[in-house]
Amino acid sequence: MLWESGKSEEAHFSDRDVLLLNTLDYPAFGLATEQLKMAFRVAYSIFDKIAFFLNRYLALGMGPRQVNFRAVWTEGKNKALRSRIAGSKNWPLRGLYWLSKDLFEEGAQDLLEPDARRIA
Repeated sequence: MLWESGKSEEAHFSDRDVLLLNTLDYPAFGLATEQLKMAFRVAYSIFDKIAFFLNRYLALGMGPRQVNFRAVWTEGKNKALRSRIAGSKNWPLRGLYWLSKDLFEEGAQDLLEPDARRIA
């Protein structure tokens, strides 16, 4: 969907003859725009599925309502990195950890990406 939304150079036939009012807030409508939004929504939703997998695979013992992509990496009140993850030589796993620091969540203070709140 991301690729298809980027390659469209002209309006899709479903976008033709559609009456849209310009309310001066510069809305973006059309099939390509909706495909782009869906691609980001799907990509964003896969992170929690990865967290559920890691919880089970690494036997972290988190309850189903506690698991999310930002919480699976740390434990305790001081939010220290879990020992099972810190001692891992798995570079893709470490990459996922650093990616989790770029995702916005209410109450999160350790964001690396300055635009994370706006992107979310």
